[in-house]
Amino acid sequence: MDPLAHLLAIEEIRLLKARRLRALDAKDWETYASLHAEDHVSDSYGGNVMRGNAANVRYLAALLDGVSTIHQAHAHEIVLTSTDTASGVWAMEDRLFWTQQGAPHRLHGWGHYHELYRYERKGWRFCYRRLDRVRVELSPDADLALRDRSGEADQPEVP
Repeated sequence: MDPLAHLLAIEEIRLLKARRLRALDAKDWETYASLHAEDHVSDSYGGNVMRGNAANVRYLAALLDGVSTIHQAHAHEIVLTSTDTASGVWAMEDRLFWTQQGAPHRLHGWGHYHELYRYERKGWRFCYRRLDRVRVELSPDADLALRDRSGEADQPEVP
């Protein structure tokens, strides 16, 4: 790959990542889904692996219902493994805010996203992501699964 094409591919992947984080925080699930390959795999939920774009979006939308989020990714390490595949590692920080049993709660986390990308007809898409957390700070007695949603406190269903 020539140097200009190489740099353009890396910039396209950086923009893909930025759109993903913005769509996630805005809970724009249509845009979020459009950034992932249909066979996307996400290993970001503490051992609960989501296989398939649609299943991942359904799970994430349920998990974050009623939760305000702020996600940031820094210091990307993107490696093009072929003309249409790449891998990347990003330092990440996230903050989540929700109400649980009438009290405000929060999570502040740091770690790394390990990702694989594939170039498809619509451009670069996520095809795999794993989140390795380095540190998590939770408010006392916080349990994201017990957050208040329309007066209910239950866990999201796994598709």
